Amino acid sequence: MKKLLSLLVVIALLAGLSVNAFASSAGTAMRDVLVLQYDGHGQFTRKSASRNASTIDLLTSEAIGTLSIGNTVSILANDDEEIYAISSAKYLVKTYGNIYMLADKIEVNIKDISINTAAFEKYQIADDMIREIRETIAEQNANGNENFSIAILAPGILRETTAGALGGSRAQTTEVSYYTWNGYQMQDTLLINTNSSTGMVDCNGTSAKDNASAFTSFLISAAGVTNVIIGVFSAGMSALEAYEEIHGTVVQGAQSDRFYANIIYNKIQKSTRVYGNDSWLLGCISYMVWLNRADVYQYYCETGEGELLQPSINQNYFSEHYQSPEQTAVAYAFYDQAYLDGSIRINVFNTNIVL
Repeated sequence: MKKLLSLLVVIALLAGLSVNAFASSAGTAMRDVLVLQYDGHGQFTRKSASRNASTIDLLTSEAIGTLSIGNTVSILANDDEEIYAISSAKYLVKTYGNIYMLADKIEVNIKDISINTAAFEKYQIADDMIREIRETIAEQNANGNENFSIAILAPGILRETTAGALGGSRAQTTEVSYYTWNGYQMQDTLLINTNSSTGMVDCNGTSAKDNASAFTSFLISAAGVTNVIIGVFSAGMSALEAYEEIHGTVVQGAQSDRFYANIIYNKIQKSTRVYGNDSWLLGCISYMVWLNRADVYQYYCETGEGELLQPSINQNYFSEHYQSPEQTAVAYAFYDQAYLDGSIRINVFNTNIVL
């Protein structure tokens, strides 16, 4: 449960909420910190965790460029252990084991994605990922969702140098972070959708009451992964029972009855690349979903009352290779193809929805 709750903190950070605590403090505040060793090329190895340690020497964005191999650094700890914020723009992202990679955040402008064109080019964001972003924006707008956001955590830029050349032209070289796995140089790019909506799935009319009585859970699935039944209300309670606890018993359905359900979730798409043939080769695309809550609306003519219930779900679900994509990425990348994990889906009222 602590790990799931801590994901809320990570999502808040990625959404651009308060991150000031992740800058170096001039005071002597005592917090739980994580100690890491710098391995070079934007890679860090987790060494230990210290409780009630001073935050005066926390790693800052400005200090990253001055690090040498073997330097020890500290960052604020959290229970999630997947994503740590150094600042509002710099993050450490877990890759495998105790290995973390430096990443830069691109906040996508969902009103006008063309504003991000320069950033997409700078960080070499793939055309397929940009297409995915456009489709997500269109889908969420169609669902009437005004509260979603999209961000990218791309391999961090370590330094940029410009050198003169013959004829007066100047060439720019960019050094980008990567991590090593079994001798291979690798990168992960995370596309993060926050506060997404499935859109309302409805069962209205005289059947609304019976459907609400049967709605206790839904199924989540992905190819190669065990299907999981997710309970919506506590103790196996149905949507109708939750409504009746507030407004009394509904005996008979009516044509004007209404029953809607909408699932709110966050999704991460991980693109794993391998360096070979003098370029970065895409080898695996995988997914992770955090199911936040269900929005369940009911109205019954018999009571004359409508009620929006918002039970918390707070469950993680991973596609086949999300937690360990490296071996699969290496196996496919050098054949000029990428392994695509099966999409994560949920089934609500016998309606299949791709998250």
